[in-house]
Amino acid sequence: MSRGDLKQVYGIQQIIISSFSGRAIAARKVVTNAGGKTSGIDGVTWKDPKDYMMAVKELHRIVSKPSEYEAKPLRRVHIPKGDKGDTRPLGIPTVMDRAIQALYHLGVDPAVEVRSDPNSFGFRKNRSTHDAIIATRSHMDKKTHPHWVLEADITKCFDRIDHDFLMKHTPICHKKVLQQ
Repeated sequence: MSRGDLKQVYGIQQIIISSFSGRAIAARKVVTNAGGKTSGIDGVTWKDPKDYMMAVKELHRIVSKPSEYEAKPLRRVHIPKGDKGDTRPLGIPTVMDRAIQALYHLGVDPAVEVRSDPNSFGFRKNRSTHDAIIATRSHMDKKTHPHWVLEADITKCFDRIDHDFLMKHTPICHKKVLQQ
């Protein structure tokens, strides 16, 4: 990916999402997640190994024909927000839609990480606040250090993410699935 060969990236993604191992890992991520027992609008949860294997087979069917995939509507619930009694809406996808997200994340994440800013630490895999502090100190300790450190309030940042930009700049082999 660092060479910009998207054809190769898409090929590797296809291998990951088509593999039995990739599909099994995606199903496992869904059921071991804290919200894994929460059903979506269809009321379905996966309770036993038989359900997991059926999910892996269904994931194979979906990956084989991604143009036919249709995500189900989200189940909308309101969860508490802060101490003032306010609530915020939360959309809960079906377990199959979560598994699709997890499966494609396995393929997309390496390509996105390669293209990401090396000095970005928020919501990044294997990065922490401590890493950000170390990087900042390292930059500030140099003789030609930056003169400014900027802090930003990212309240409601995720409400304003430009999804068209993400669609255009996220390397994924099946864009239709990502759109959904």
